[in-house]
Amino acid sequence: MFLTIYQFPKLFERSSFDYLTSFMMNSVYQPCLWLPGPHAQTIWASKFRRLPDPNLQEEQIELDDGDFLNLFWALKGEGPMVIILHGLEGDTTSNNVKAMFSVISIYGWNGVLLLNRNCGGISNRIQRTYHAGETSDLDWLVNLVKERFPQNPVMIFGYSFGGNTLLKWLGEKEDQAEIDAAGVVSVPFDLSSCTNRMNRGFSKVYQSHFVKLLKNSSKRKFCDLPP
Repeated sequence: MFLTIYQFPKLFERSSFDYLTSFMMNSVYQPCLWLPGPHAQTIWASKFRRLPDPNLQEEQIELDDGDFLNLFWALKGEGPMVIILHGLEGDTTSNNVKAMFSVISIYGWNGVLLLNRNCGGISNRIQRTYHAGETSDLDWLVNLVKERFPQNPVMIFGYSFGGNTLLKWLGEKEDQAEIDAAGVVSVPFDLSSCTNRMNRGFSKVYQSHFVKLLKNSSKRKFCDLPP
């Protein structure tokens, strides 16, 4: 989906996570012969890759603004807690979310998915919804996790749109970000440029897909709200 490398990845960590330096960040990417090109890889990973459904506990929490947030937990014990941020219109059925829950389960870690407002087919009570600049819900969740699990290292992982949210939150918090590690994948750093790119060539397929999802989501939300 993204055809240009903005910058090669760099590893940022706290000293308490020295083992993270064992990961090789300069390896050469070699795709499978049967999945050439970015479009085949994007479509296969999103639509055809088969992953197990994670065993999650759903929790709906009331907020001070009169709305609510839905969290999906996979709790294993005293290991690290990984906060997962899904992509545009994502939810627990998104393959990248399933993949992350599978990985942290193998390591015996804990995980929680923050379901963005109005995602997952759940209409929220108020007109407010999520967008690229909205970080207050993530900040609220980080504080909740730190309160409930004060001894567990906390990591945050964001996919695509969720990566934008995470990076913006990190920039806002600077040295006050009370977490131990963070990672992002396929982040549309420049939203305007990415939008323009999806208006051209085969990328129009993705544009049509996302627009359809957003239209359906908006209709459901605002039809359920009082006039």
